[in-house]
Amino acid sequence: MNLNAMVIDAVQAHLENQGISQANFARQQHFRQSWLNRRMLGITPWKLSDIDRLRTAGVVINLGGESC
Repeated sequence: MNLNAMVIDAVQAHLENQGISQANFARQQHFRQSWLNRRMLGITPWKLSDIDRLRTAGVVINLGGESC
């Protein structure tokens, strides 16, 4: 599994655990919904700065045994 897929899975799991939609999560975190949607669809690759934003928002991302 590549980095993009791992991050998408982590965000999806976070959304499901929190019981919120992608749009609500984006709004709560002051992300543009289009920004999040393009990354969740795999259109735009995740950057390290994006992953940091997600981590700050409470998303746990497991990168091959290491969580950040």
